[in-house]
Amino acid sequence: MSDERHRRLQRFRRHTWLLIAMCLLARGADAGLEQIGKSDGTHPASVPQSGGECSIDREKSDATALEASSTRSREPIHI
Repeated sequence: MSDERHRRLQRFRRHTWLLIAMCLLARGADAGLEQIGKSDGTHPASVPQSGGECSIDREKSDATALEASSTRSREPIHI
């Protein structure tokens, strides 16, 4: 193998391992940030759900809110 080819192959290997290391570092950082998000309450799964309201009551209040917003949208706009 020529010296030039040997150097190119070494550089290719070095760059390949560098890219692998960078990917592993990025994945580790992403996993760490995800854990931080879960522990400080910003992750959707860590947000506590309201337990005092029945699902039927919630459906009624959602329907009432939807009905109110649809009647407002039919009102004429006065300028």
